[in-house]
Amino acid sequence: MIQPKTTHGNDDLARLIIEGDIIYIVKTDIAGKYTYVNDYFCKKFGHSLAHYVGQDSMQSIIPEDHLLCLQTVAKCFEEPHKAHQVILCKPSVEGVVKNKWEFYGVTDSDDKVVEILCVGYEVSKILEQRNQMYDILQTFSDQNERLIGFIQTIAHDTRANMSNVIGLLEILDSESKEDSEILLSLARNSMTKLDDMLKGLYQTIQLKLNQSIELQPVMVSEVFDNILQGFKQITSQDTIEIIDTTAQKIIQTNPAYLESILFNLLTNAFKYRSPERPCKIILRLREEEFYQIIELEDNGIGIDLETKGKQLFGAYQTFHKNQDATGMGLFITKNKVKQLGGEIKVQSKVGKGSVFSIHLPKIQISSN
Repeated sequence: MIQPKTTHGNDDLARLIIEGDIIYIVKTDIAGKYTYVNDYFCKKFGHSLAHYVGQDSMQSIIPEDHLLCLQTVAKCFEEPHKAHQVILCKPSVEGVVKNKWEFYGVTDSDDKVVEILCVGYEVSKILEQRNQMYDILQTFSDQNERLIGFIQTIAHDTRANMSNVIGLLEILDSESKEDSEILLSLARNSMTKLDDMLKGLYQTIQLKLNQSIELQPVMVSEVFDNILQGFKQITSQDTIEIIDTTAQKIIQTNPAYLESILFNLLTNAFKYRSPERPCKIILRLREEEFYQIIELEDNGIGIDLETKGKQLFGAYQTFHKNQDATGMGLFITKNKVKQLGGEIKVQSKVGKGSVFSIHLPKIQISSN
């Protein structure tokens, strides 16, 4: 048999390839019986070298690929020094795997084929790694686009608010006391908006940095009641009705995150209530097979989801003529829900109201 000449460095590299978990190395005699398989082949297909040596190689190939394999072997006799490629499926300890192989005819000193050398690797693993790499690159691309958009929005809004303040201050000295008070009020409003925007940015950054979230049993009604205490001035009005149907139900979640989520949704329900009818807000909790679902329903002015649905949870997105809106509430809410492993959905009709649904993974609550 012809043996290739190698240096010590090449020998080490060859040994790494043959013995490593990279590729399969297989040899058969001209009758198709195994004479050698490397460790990776043994590990992948569940048997020892002793088991394979002398066994018909066709036994480790699915019957549908037998003819294709034999045709490729025949080419090795016709052109022994050329690589002949073929894709074969083999049953393994993990199920049937698809492998790409290169078959070579190994010849003796008379250039007669005496063995078949087969070098293979998993097509499925290569495709999986390629797809993972694509997903990583796509994630980086998406994050880069969002970052650019985020920076552009912040720069625009910061410049707009600061320009308002600078312009008002420039004309402040030349105005009467009464006009000065009005100008100061306008400047204060601009600075408040800027402060709200920066607070929203800070919360967003904190969400990205906080990868570890502690979960614990939480009574939804208690969290909701705590939030309502801060809205007493609004809820004391006769035109507002709030119904909590969650009773004493407990879910496994992070209380601070849940309070922030419900606070943002409740704030929007109050902010965008309809002037045509008394405000009514209903809190529900229901369960599905894998999720616990919190719903907050209102009968407010509603949202046109056909035109605004895709932007609804984006940063700095506002959809109604409300001067106090920063466009960060739903963006932060969605990110907090995602960090809890859940998702947020919305149903809404203009002039009828909205239902926001928080789908959180169902987690077994310990009796301890």
